Amino acid sequence: MHQRTKNGEMELKIDMITTSEVRLIAKYSTFQVGPSSDKYRLTVKGYSGNATNGLSPHNKLQFSTKDADHDTNPNVNCAVRHEGGWWFHGCVHANLNGNFMKKGWPGIWWIKAAANRMRYTEIKIRRKTVT
Repeated sequence: MHQRTKNGEMELKIDMITTSEVRLIAKYSTFQVGPSSDKYRLTVKGYSGNATNGLSPHNKLQFSTKDADHDTNPNVNCAVRHEGGWWFHGCVHANLNGNFMKKGWPGIWWIKAAANRMRYTEIKIRRKTVT
C-alpha cells in the first residue's frame, strides 16, 4: 500500500451499508500509507460524505497488529481486541478490518454511523482526478 500511495496523489472512498440498511459514503481527497520504517503511518485529509469523518482520529497513526502494538491505548492491544490490524485510536472510532462474521462487539464498524455496525464495506483508492 505504501508503494501505491507514497507520492500522495491518491484519494480514498469507502462505501458502507449498515446492519439497518443505511448506505454511507466517506471520501478523503488525500490518502497515503507511510513506509514500513514508520510502521505504515496513515495520512487521510479532505473528508466529504454522509458517514461522518470516522478516520480523522486515525490520521497520522501507525498500523497495529496483534504482534506489533502501535495504537494509542496503553492498556490493551486494540488489534487483539478487534481481531485484526488497523490504525487504532484508543480502540474506537472506526475499524473496517475487524472480524466480519462476529456477532456483537467488536466487528466491522464506523463511529457515529447509523447503528455503527456494518454488513458491507468496500474500500477503494484511485489516483486523484485533475479538474
